[in-house]
Amino acid sequence: MAFLRVPPKGAKVAPWVPELIFAPVSRAFERLGVYFYNRVISRTEIGLFDKRWNKNIHGPYCHWRYYGKPDVKLMDVKISELGAWFARREKTPGALYNEFMRNIWRVHNLYFSGPVYNNTIKTVFRFIFLFSFVNWIAKFQRYMDFQKARYHCIMSSTSKDKLSDDEKDNGDYKRCVRFRNRLDTENVEPDNDYTNNLNSRIVPDVTVEFLYKSHTISVLVCLCFFLIYTAFMSDDSNTSVNAYKGLKAGCVLFIIVSALAFPNGPFIRPHPILWRIIFGISVLYLILLQFTVFQSFRDIKDTLKWLDPVRLQNEKLDEKEYAVNCSDITLERIWSHMDIFAVGHFLGWTMKALLIRHTIICWYISIAWEITELFFTHLLPNFAECWWDAIGLDILLCNGLGIFVGTYICKLLEMREFHWESIKSIRTTKGKFKRAVLQFTPESWLKVDWFKNTAIKRFLCVYLFVMIWLVSELNTFFLKHIFAVDTYHPLVFYRIILIGLISAPSIRQFYVFATDPRVSRLGMQAWVYCAVCALEAAICIKFGRQQFMTLELGLISLWIFILALGSFASVWLSVWWAKYSSKTKEMNVNRKLRHCYLDSSAENLSTLQDCDLKKRKPWTEERDAYHSDFK
Repeated sequence: MAFLRVPPKGAKVAPWVPELIFAPVSRAFERLGVYFYNRVISRTEIGLFDKRWNKNIHGPYCHWRYYGKPDVKLMDVKISELGAWFARREKTPGALYNEFMRNIWRVHNLYFSGPVYNNTIKTVFRFIFLFSFVNWIAKFQRYMDFQKARYHCIMSSTSKDKLSDDEKDNGDYKRCVRFRNRLDTENVEPDNDYTNNLNSRIVPDVTVEFLYKSHTISVLVCLCFFLIYTAFMSDDSNTSVNAYKGLKAGCVLFIIVSALAFPNGPFIRPHPILWRIIFGISVLYLILLQFTVFQSFRDIKDTLKWLDPVRLQNEKLDEKEYAVNCSDITLERIWSHMDIFAVGHFLGWTMKALLIRHTIICWYISIAWEITELFFTHLLPNFAECWWDAIGLDILLCNGLGIFVGTYICKLLEMREFHWESIKSIRTTKGKFKRAVLQFTPESWLKVDWFKNTAIKRFLCVYLFVMIWLVSELNTFFLKHIFAVDTYHPLVFYRIILIGLISAPSIRQFYVFATDPRVSRLGMQAWVYCAVCALEAAICIKFGRQQFMTLELGLISLWIFILALGSFASVWLSVWWAKYSSKTKEMNVNRKLRHCYLDSSAENLSTLQDCDLKKRKPWTEERDAYHSDFK
């Protein structure tokens, strides 16, 4: 505050600062600073240098250095000794302030600018940017809450007309329940036409006709020319290479045929051909598994060695042991477990939450998998891990954070309004680019509600869903352990990606089969996925007989029984939570009291919208008109 001090006598002051005003104001500011130093800074030592700092010993003062007595690093302290470690630290306001600033500077030097001294301005601006970003996230959350309130609170008079007189008098018309009387689940019969339309959806509002035409003749000509040219121009002197090329060409031909002839499935974004190709690849994988079941273990190992002579020649897999010295818990050891698998847990459960779209089922499967690892430890010792690793890192941290992020994305997509206007009607380049990006987002987002009541069918469907899910997870570990395939090998990665792509339409088809009363049979993609899981399990049982000699049937039976109890508990808890959280409301539907969901679902809205049904050529309408003439 030296610039506010009274200038010496004889000094010239600018004419716009009268001395009668400047002198008392400057003295007041100076006294205020002295008062603040004497009453606050000198007593709390906040903002002062550390008393333990000695210029002759330590050199220039650095905010990120610790000048106290040498002690064990925090990351090396055992969890049981953390209390004693913190008790040795000084707890004065000045010491706490210096410790806080020291860690801020350490983080800044590690992740922002490195060990520099004169970077204060950059630090200030970076923290301002970080604060602005966090503030934007908080405001965006409030904005989405407001959008959700608007989504559920319909103030129009049309919504008021749908309610009864008592509800109008009570003012309940602000929150409108969307349902259709024709889909009263107690009276609906399975419909084969509806099921066919659901398993082979039609793209509504096609604007670029060229992208949605089959082009069968063009594809046939190009395919024949390419394959015949490749066959005649390639060298056929090596038998194994010829077999490999022939199999590869056959797979390509099958995938092209599947892209032209297979059904679209439940998804139509970004393009139905993508999901037809995925369906074709899943069928190829199913055929490969069926072929593998009839082979010998040595033939399969020779084939794997032929594919990758370096990384697939091992006869035994060396895996990392996690259940070692579990009582030694330090922050450094906990941090060492945060490897690529922790990131895989987080990303995997984010995707699983996007597919399942039900928080209770996600948490149930996450806990059930840790229980499954516990019961199958006698077969796969790699499943053994410390209790703090299974509960703290896997279930609560990685899986829980992934479930939270996935369900949050579901809520955002559920409330988002998609404008699928024609790209030809967009004039600006920015608008065309935005519409092109939207092509890779869902065409619509179905709000998933797995539970309407505790009916036996719903319980069995959830139990079957969880069992298939856990068996698919077990197949991953058993296959790579039996055939000695390293975890980092591309085969493991590609199989996980393939299973993830197959499971997306399979879960949708299984969900509508379990919840929509108009669906008469299970979708083909879900059928293929179940067959894939069964054949993978058969391969594990056939070629892992030496391991399964130690199988304890009592443990497996107890595991199946615990999963049945868990499925029943998840059904009951979901129904209770839906009523407790006001997700349902009693409504008069066809003179019957029903608990209707406040969000759109297959419980009170059809899975297929009217626009999808109208896209079908009305051969069913012609049939109904034909029959009506004879009535």
